[in-house]
Amino acid sequence: MPLWKVYHPIGAYTREDKHALSKRITDIYSQVPLPEFYVNVVFQEVPQDSFFVGGEPVRNFVRIHMDHIARQLTSEVAKTKFLARVEGGMAPLVKDTGLGLVGQILQAPH
Repeated sequence: MPLWKVYHPIGAYTREDKHALSKRITDIYSQVPLPEFYVNVVFQEVPQDSFFVGGEPVRNFVRIHMDHIARQLTSEVAKTKFLARVEGGMAPLVKDTGLGLVGQILQAPH
C-alpha cells in the first residue's frame, strides 16, 4: 500500500495538476499490478522560507517520500524498472516544468 508525500513550492501545482499527477502515480502501480485504491498521494505545499538545500532556500524543488507497505522492491532489476516508471510518469509535471526532483523510498516490512 504505497503512500506518496509530495512536497512542493506554494503554487507549483493547480488542483488539476495534482489530480493528473496522482493519476500518473496510480498508473505506475497499476502496472505491478496493484489495486488503484491502495495508492495514496498527499500534496504538501512548502513556503520558500521553509525548505533549504545546503543551507540556502530553494523554490525549484519537488521532494517525494514514498512509503511502501504492502509490496517491496526486492531486486535491483525491480528497483530499476520502478524508478524508470517514476521518472517517466513524473517528468511532465516536474522536470519538464523546470522543477528538480528528489525522491526517497521507505520499504516497511509486511
